Amino acid sequence: MVLVYVSSVFSVLGFTTYLFILVYRHRNILSRMIGMMVSMGSAMMASLLIGTVLGVLVQQLTVPIIYSVLIGMVVGNLTGKPIHLVASLDGLLAGIMGGMMGVMLGVMVAPENPVLMVGFMNIVFVVIMLFLLRLIRQESLRSASRWPEWNGPGSLPWRKHPSSIEKTLHSSSDAVNKRVKSCPSERHPSLKNTASIRFYPAGRGANKTTPRHFRDR
Repeated sequence: MVLVYVSSVFSVLGFTTYLFILVYRHRNILSRMIGMMVSMGSAMMASLLIGTVLGVLVQQLTVPIIYSVLIGMVVGNLTGKPIHLVASLDGLLAGIMGGMMGVMLGVMVAPENPVLMVGFMNIVFVVIMLFLLRLIRQESLRSASRWPEWNGPGSLPWRKHPSSIEKTLHSSSDAVNKRVKSCPSERHPSLKNTASIRFYPAGRGANKTTPRHFRDR
């Protein structure tokens, strides 16, 4: 009986710590949606499992809800903050909801078979954590296949080498501008009014002469 409760607590500590390390290492390649899913799932399941254990052991609502909600909010904030503020907020809200539901579940099943319920919730927690870890791994492998020359963990090329990407953007835009200017408008009637066309690089490589709607895309 005690072994089931202790294993549940150590499962939460181990998986959430490892998940936070992975999220922090791959924070530059994880999208906002992936960050929201990871923070919401980890905060919800961690607070739900801890709340169930506390509800079974204490058999009260007030103090266990406070502790489980705080644990869920901390987990959600830590896993979502490296990615975006929206992911962090999503994790905070999921921690609040999971903490309340877990304590109520633990108090309700305490007279019947609490060990079975805590063990079942522990298995569900491990399964959800494995899916989240697999999601992060798939996203990192997809990013590595898109940018093989920058195959380091936790970094995208324009964040790791902004100067090289800036040079590439400016050189490509200059080449396009020269090609457009060298095209005779008599042979290409569709390019008759292309003398004033100017191609600008988007993103961090854009300089002060770039129009505002092309900057920081």
